[in-house]
Amino acid sequence: METDARVMESEHAGEERVTPPERTIGGAFGGQIVATIISGGGGPTEASFTLAFAVIAGSLLLSILAGLAIPRTPPHERRRVPAGEVAESA
Repeated sequence: METDARVMESEHAGEERVTPPERTIGGAFGGQIVATIISGGGGPTEASFTLAFAVIAGSLLLSILAGLAIPRTPPHERRRVPAGEVAESA
């Protein structure tokens, strides 16, 4: 018996996506943190820009590590749930 691996757009919740409000809030917080670091010593200096870049790079590294720590279900173990039906937790 062959199964169809394609999933229609209406059949999944899109939980892997970041919604626009979340992106906007994240950008606002990130921008404020960088602005605070750059303007922190009485004015922008080369050291403050370097520190802001290091904070951004560290944030990126932590985000990548967090993403890699998410457990994944191998494709052969995934169960397809019809639209409108709630999947049971394992």
